[in-house]
Amino acid sequence: MGWVYMTSKTEKIRENRLRGEAAHFGIRMTKSRVARSLDNHGGYMLVNASRNAVVIGSRFNADLDEVEAFLARLSQPWPP
Repeated sequence: MGWVYMTSKTEKIRENRLRGEAAHFGIRMTKSRVARSLDNHGGYMLVNASRNAVVIGSRFNADLDEVEAFLARLSQPWPP
């Protein structure tokens, strides 16, 4: 399957919703802006805003499904 540069409207809506959920937890969701390379896979990265530390997707290798699953785990009551 080839790389798709344009995102669909529903994917953009989903991305914005996840970006808002991440912000609720103090996490910044960043999308890759450059062409894919060894250190940049063209996906997403979640960064703890207060510590400026990568949470997932250190090589912009997280997709929206992984971001959504991570945020869902954060919203679960602790301890499990």
